[in-house]
Amino acid sequence: MALVDSNGQFLLGYPVDTAGAVSDKTLQGATKMQLSANFGEPQATENITMGVNLPSDAEVIGADVEFDPNDATTYSASSSVTIFDNGGNQNQLQFSILKLRTHRQRIRHSSMILKCLLMEWK
Repeated sequence: MALVDSNGQFLLGYPVDTAGAVSDKTLQGATKMQLSANFGEPQATENITMGVNLPSDAEVIGADVEFDPNDATTYSASSSVTIFDNGGNQNQLQFSILKLRTHRQRIRHSSMILKCLLMEWK
């Protein structure tokens, strides 16, 4: 299947060699971009590796504070990462980071979101 724009004109691309380098940069060397109809089976996200750097001025969370993903005063920072279920559908895994007085950081997930994702993955 060739890629076309809204005017029906073909999207052209340059061929590459086995190392990924463009082998012909001339207009004559450009070819119609093609999409394969087969993309393989979707795969669920199984592992995530991330590096997290908490800002030095992030709020310290006391040991007596009960974590609540809906209350920003119970964690120091939060973020999310896109993951995929076994059907190839995108989901957002949200996580919260707590800065403790011991200079150790704990990461807590939003249990409601994680439970939902785990149910989809079974």
